Amino acid sequence: MLRKIFYPLLFAAFASLGSGLQAGNGGQLVVFLQQEDHPVTQDFRKEVLPKIEEMAQAQDIEVLVRDVSKGAPEMVTFTPSIVFQNHLGRSLYIGRYTLLDKVKTFIRTVKRMPQKAVDNEKHDVLVWENECATIYTPVKITDLAGAVPAGYNAKSFHAGALKALDRGMKKHSLKTAFNAQRNHRAMYMAFYPYRGEDGKLFISAEMYSQFNCVIPIHRRFDNPFEGTWANWKNAFEKAGATMVAELEKQLLSTENGDAMLPVRKSAGILNWKKMDLELPAAPEGADNNFAAADVKLGRKWVMGGPVDDETPIVNFSFLAPMDYYAGEISEMRGNLNLGAGNDITQSAASFNVGLETLTMGDPSLDHHVADMLTITDHPRASFTFKSVEALDNPNLAFGALSQFNVQGTLELMGIQVPLGVIAQIEPVLTEDGKARLQVYASFDLRLKDNFDLEGPDGPDPAKDTLKFFLNFLLKPAAV
Repeated sequence: MLRKIFYPLLFAAFASLGSGLQAGNGGQLVVFLQQEDHPVTQDFRKEVLPKIEEMAQAQDIEVLVRDVSKGAPEMVTFTPSIVFQNHLGRSLYIGRYTLLDKVKTFIRTVKRMPQKAVDNEKHDVLVWENECATIYTPVKITDLAGAVPAGYNAKSFHAGALKALDRGMKKHSLKTAFNAQRNHRAMYMAFYPYRGEDGKLFISAEMYSQFNCVIPIHRRFDNPFEGTWANWKNAFEKAGATMVAELEKQLLSTENGDAMLPVRKSAGILNWKKMDLELPAAPEGADNNFAAADVKLGRKWVMGGPVDDETPIVNFSFLAPMDYYAGEISEMRGNLNLGAGNDITQSAASFNVGLETLTMGDPSLDHHVADMLTITDHPRASFTFKSVEALDNPNLAFGALSQFNVQGTLELMGIQVPLGVIAQIEPVLTEDGKARLQVYASFDLRLKDNFDLEGPDGPDPAKDTLKFFLNFLLKPAAV
């Protein structure tokens, strides 16, 4: 108890002097902050920093806190920012600041393999230069659904909609080509236009954080944007203005860890030496440390199990309000073969699950589901890739989160149906320095339409739609 009270107070005193927790040979974790009275900074100091200091102490890592109000290294364009450095190099944490496990994974990887500069070229993105920070927004606009009028041209519609969004997002500028950097922040938007028989236009929309392409941080489906087909560009312009206002709100929200405060340009750029942040010397006995060249990402991967003992490989549930019908599947097999250069868009993959391991926590309900899915005759369900569209970082690499959409074929109960899956992969290292791919994916499955199965009593579409979340590791295939 004394430690819980005394230790954060001691740390705060050190931080105010620009110092931090002292440790030994594990490297340094540098935390950059500003605007001490701002809710984002206060949230970080109260909810996150004590956990980081405890984690760092356990790993023999020195924690340093720096205020950037009077200058920051060029790498640091917003706060909170977390940088790990040791004698091998320096790396910027890319992720939600609230996710301590992800910070641990980041450290485990970059302490042996510092980040490298890589090109991440984007096309037709909306870019907002906010002080030193850069926020870019890749936009997805689906083809017009519903009553498509005569003479409709999908290509010109998409181009016109993008320009209209640009007009509505006044702080952004439309860039035909843009090279995204690690210290930039991405916020993805998707727009789904629908035209009614009466000529009315409806635009549903979603927004995703750079750090999770599976679960949206904002949705506008129940109350879509509206307009007339005659003035469809005005409808997109209004949608852009509203969505960018929501984007700004999300970047200041402490709810999920996406918040950021741009470093002011007036603060100026300071090099690492002037901030007393030169790379530390190699620790004694550092012969066992190795750099990036010593760990390669191969092209062939197989199932490596769950991410941890507490996380099921597959979770599923019906949609709300029927989401109390939920369960998990604990056994999965499969393989992923990447394209040349570890290109996910040229990959081939097939995965299958053991339906015998499906459980909803109720033996009688499990028995009913087993009968419904004819598990005795069809004990496994499978999914095979057909095509892959990259959203970000198509070439898998340490220190980069690759996000993509997969179109493929699901086979369940001996019936094959087309299925779209949104997924992300991040190369990581285990505690003993072995490469793994951490996979997170999601898809929805309609039961009646695809398999003529009746769900529980309840409203549509909740009673007929199962949502699946997958979280697992892949390991290198044996040569």
